Amino acid sequence: MTSCLSKLEESHLITRMRQGRHRYVRLCDEHTAQIIEFMGTVAETTQTRVIGYRQVRADRRLRYARTCYNHIAGHLAILITTAMQTRGLIDLRDDSIRLTDKGTLWFANNGMPESQLRKTPRIKGCLDWTERRMHIGGSAGSALCSRLMDLSVIRRDTPRRALRVTTTGKRWFVSQLGIDEDTLNES
Repeated sequence: MTSCLSKLEESHLITRMRQGRHRYVRLCDEHTAQIIEFMGTVAETTQTRVIGYRQVRADRRLRYARTCYNHIAGHLAILITTAMQTRGLIDLRDDSIRLTDKGTLWFANNGMPESQLRKTPRIKGCLDWTERRMHIGGSAGSALCSRLMDLSVIRRDTPRRALRVTTTGKRWFVSQLGIDEDTLNES
């Protein structure tokens, strides 16, 4: 017997992706997403119970920036990944990320020598659970997170995995990756 997911995949509405021990399913195209979003607006909505302001702020901080294993995740990670792609430091296609020669040089110039990036995998795409887009993982993601903490560009926050961009960090992101400072504000 074929599962519902198999039928959706056979109909080219979804694709499946495996990342470590997790399996993800994503919509194949924008048209399918629009249909589902429309159905969601028509369907009856249920009220979720607000836990409190403290929990709302903690959730917001985690969505903005957090650690994912040993690399940066959340909105900040997507900003970094997009900026690196725009500058030609990485090549991002579908679910794979490749570090370019220019990117390897950029890492070295920012205090992350190639010896730190030799571990397997050197760079890999990691699907962000809040943004639903790929961010940088692997040894490059780990080295970047560690280096940015050493430089006080980012610091740990509460809850435990949350990260915060410092004032120094905003200047660093603007100068090193050309990220607009206004996008670095936690919303």
